[in-house]
Amino acid sequence: INLVNPFQSRVTFQLNAFRNEDVQVQLTDLLGRPIVNTRHFVTKGSNAIALDVPGHLAKGSYMLRVVSASGTINKIIQKQ
Repeated sequence: INLVNPFQSRVTFQLNAFRNEDVQVQLTDLLGRPIVNTRHFVTKGSNAIALDVPGHLAKGSYMLRVVSASGTINKIIQKQ
């Protein structure tokens, strides 16, 4: 994952997929409480993904999780 960190109102990143597949993208607080949960279809190679986050989201640290049949990626990201 190549992502813009810190983020403000949108989380954007590039995901390199090994194959065409569905991925689940989750943004949670550090206690695991869900904030955004979306599904995306990605194709083999580089894919641009963007998540709009709620405007009331406080500054701080959050967990970005990408889950697919190929595996799971977890990244801690910062909101400005």
